[in-house]
Amino acid sequence: MDHQPSHLALTDVPLAGPHAEGARLIGPNALIQTAAALHELEGESAAAVLRAAGEPLVREHPPEDMVDERRFAALVTTLVRELGESRAERVLARSGSLTADYLIANRIPQPFQWLVRRLPRDLGLRLLLGAIASHAWTFAGSGRFRYDLHGDGNVELEIEDCPACRGL
Repeated sequence: MDHQPSHLALTDVPLAGPHAEGARLIGPNALIQTAAALHELEGESAAAVLRAAGEPLVREHPPEDMVDERRFAALVTTLVRELGESRAERVLARSGSLTADYLIANRIPQPFQWLVRRLPRDLGLRLLLGAIASHAWTFAGSGRFRYDLHGDGNVELEIEDCPACRGL
Protein backbone atom coordinates (compact mmCIF):
# COMPACT_ATOMS: atom_id res chain seq x y z
CA MET A 1 0.00 0.00 0.00
CA ASP A 2 1.38 3.40 -0.97
CA HIS A 3 1.64 5.80 1.91
CA GLN A 4 0.56 9.34 1.32
CA PRO A 5 2.11 11.84 3.72
CA SER A 6 -0.39 13.41 6.07
CA HIS A 7 1.45 16.68 5.75
CA LEU A 8 4.30 17.91 3.65
CA ALA A 9 6.07 21.24 4.02
CA LEU A 10 8.79 22.58 1.80
CA THR A 11 10.77 25.73 2.19
CA ASP A 12 12.03 27.70 -0.73
CA VAL A 13 12.79 31.16 0.55
CA PRO A 14 13.15 33.70 -2.26
CA LEU A 15 16.19 35.94 -2.46
CA ALA A 16 14.48 38.92 -0.89
CA GLY A 17 14.27 40.54 2.51
CA PRO A 18 16.81 38.99 4.87
CA HIS A 19 18.16 36.94 1.95
CA ALA A 20 18.96 39.88 -0.34
CA GLU A 21 22.11 39.95 -2.47
CA GLY A 22 22.23 36.16 -2.75
CA ALA A 23 23.27 35.49 0.86
CA ARG A 24 21.03 33.05 2.68
CA LEU A 25 20.78 33.81 6.36
CA ILE A 26 20.27 31.30 9.15
CA GLY A 27 19.95 31.56 12.90
CA PRO A 28 23.17 32.21 14.79
CA ASN A 29 22.69 29.17 17.01
CA ALA A 30 24.11 27.04 14.22
CA LEU A 31 27.44 28.73 14.99
CA ILE A 32 27.05 29.63 18.66
CA GLN A 33 25.87 26.23 19.87
CA THR A 34 28.35 24.35 17.67
CA ALA A 35 31.15 26.37 19.26
CA ALA A 36 29.73 25.60 22.73
CA ALA A 37 29.50 21.88 21.91
CA LEU A 38 33.03 21.94 20.50
CA HIS A 39 34.38 23.48 23.71
CA GLU A 40 32.39 21.03 25.85
CA LEU A 41 33.50 17.91 23.95
CA GLU A 42 36.95 18.83 22.65
CA GLY A 43 38.27 21.11 25.37
CA GLU A 44 41.43 23.06 24.60
CA SER A 45 41.56 22.07 20.92
CA ALA A 46 38.26 23.92 20.32
CA ALA A 47 39.92 27.33 20.00
CA ALA A 48 42.28 26.07 17.30
CA VAL A 49 39.42 24.49 15.33
CA LEU A 50 37.38 27.71 15.53
CA ARG A 51 40.39 29.74 14.36
CA ALA A 52 40.88 27.33 11.45
CA ALA A 53 37.23 27.90 10.51
CA GLY A 54 37.64 31.68 10.70
CA GLU A 55 35.31 31.86 13.71
CA PRO A 56 37.51 32.54 16.75
CA LEU A 57 34.96 34.89 18.38
CA VAL A 58 31.75 33.14 17.38
CA ARG A 59 30.69 32.50 20.98
CA GLU A 60 30.33 36.27 21.38
CA HIS A 61 27.94 36.58 18.41
CA PRO A 62 24.63 38.19 19.45
CA PRO A 63 21.87 35.54 19.49
CA GLU A 64 19.48 37.84 17.62
CA ASP A 65 21.75 38.53 14.61
CA MET A 66 21.29 36.15 11.68
CA VAL A 67 24.40 34.79 9.92
CA ASP A 68 25.32 33.84 6.38
CA GLU A 69 24.79 30.09 6.00
CA ARG A 70 28.21 29.82 4.35
CA ARG A 71 29.83 30.51 7.72
CA PHE A 72 28.17 27.44 9.19
CA ALA A 73 29.04 25.37 6.12
CA ALA A 74 32.70 26.38 6.52
CA LEU A 75 32.58 25.48 10.22
CA VAL A 76 31.17 22.02 9.47
CA THR A 77 33.79 21.41 6.79
CA THR A 78 36.51 22.47 9.22
CA LEU A 79 35.12 20.22 11.97
CA VAL A 80 35.26 17.20 9.66
CA ARG A 81 38.75 18.08 8.43
CA GLU A 82 40.20 18.81 11.87
CA LEU A 83 38.37 16.23 14.01
CA GLY A 84 37.40 13.51 11.59
CA GLU A 85 33.87 12.50 10.71
CA SER A 86 33.02 10.62 13.91
CA ARG A 87 34.09 13.37 16.33
CA ALA A 88 32.54 16.06 14.12
CA GLU A 89 29.24 14.16 14.19
CA ARG A 90 29.36 14.04 17.99
CA VAL A 91 29.96 17.80 18.16
CA LEU A 92 27.12 18.50 15.72
CA ALA A 93 24.71 16.17 17.55
CA ARG A 94 25.50 17.95 20.82
CA SER A 95 25.09 21.30 19.06
CA GLY A 96 21.62 20.23 17.95
CA SER A 97 20.68 19.35 21.54
CA LEU A 98 22.00 22.67 22.83
CA THR A 99 20.10 24.52 20.11
CA ALA A 100 16.87 22.70 20.99
CA ASP A 101 17.34 23.62 24.66
CA TYR A 102 17.95 27.26 23.69
CA LEU A 103 14.87 27.38 21.45
CA ILE A 104 12.60 25.89 24.10
CA ALA A 105 13.91 28.31 26.73
CA ASN A 106 14.06 31.46 24.58
CA ARG A 107 12.14 31.26 21.31
CA ILE A 108 9.06 29.08 21.73
CA PRO A 109 6.44 31.01 23.71
CA GLN A 110 5.30 29.34 26.92
CA PRO A 111 1.59 29.43 25.97
CA PHE A 112 2.41 27.55 22.74
CA GLN A 113 4.43 24.95 24.66
CA TRP A 114 1.60 24.57 27.17
CA LEU A 115 -0.97 24.07 24.40
CA VAL A 116 1.09 21.57 22.38
CA ARG A 117 1.72 19.43 25.47
CA ARG A 118 -2.00 19.19 26.23
CA LEU A 119 -3.29 18.42 22.75
CA PRO A 120 -3.68 14.86 21.45
CA ARG A 121 -0.28 13.70 20.16
CA ASP A 122 -1.07 13.85 16.42
CA LEU A 123 -2.69 17.28 16.67
CA GLY A 124 0.14 18.62 18.83
CA LEU A 125 2.71 17.26 16.37
CA ARG A 126 0.90 18.87 13.42
CA LEU A 127 0.87 22.21 15.22
CA LEU A 128 4.52 21.97 16.28
CA LEU A 129 5.74 20.76 12.88
CA GLY A 130 3.79 23.51 11.14
CA ALA A 131 5.47 26.10 13.36
CA ILE A 132 8.88 24.55 12.69
CA ALA A 133 8.24 24.54 8.93
CA SER A 134 7.23 28.20 8.95
CA HIS A 135 10.61 29.06 10.50
CA ALA A 136 12.64 26.45 8.59
CA TRP A 137 14.60 29.09 6.68
CA THR A 138 16.33 29.91 9.98
CA PHE A 139 18.08 26.52 9.94
CA ALA A 140 17.70 25.22 6.37
CA GLY A 141 18.96 28.39 4.70
CA SER A 142 19.00 27.72 0.96
CA GLY A 143 18.15 24.08 1.56
CA ARG A 144 14.59 22.80 1.63
CA PHE A 145 12.89 21.43 4.73
CA ARG A 146 10.26 18.73 4.55
CA TYR A 147 8.38 16.81 7.17
CA ASP A 148 6.05 13.88 6.97
CA LEU A 149 3.81 12.77 9.81
CA HIS A 150 3.10 9.13 9.00
CA GLY A 151 -0.15 7.41 9.86
CA ASP A 152 1.69 5.26 12.42
CA GLY A 153 2.66 8.38 14.39
CA ASN A 154 6.28 8.44 13.25
CA VAL A 155 7.72 11.68 11.94
CA GLU A 156 10.26 12.03 9.14
CA LEU A 157 12.24 15.26 8.85
CA GLU A 158 14.47 16.10 5.91
CA ILE A 159 16.60 19.03 4.83
CA GLU A 160 17.32 18.65 1.15
CA ASP A 161 20.41 20.33 -0.26
CA CYS A 162 21.61 21.17 3.23
CA PRO A 163 24.14 24.02 3.03
CA ALA A 164 26.32 22.49 5.77
CA CYS A 165 26.53 19.14 3.93
CA ARG A 166 27.42 20.39 0.46
CA GLY A 167 30.74 19.05 -0.65
CA LEU A 168 31.00 16.49 2.15
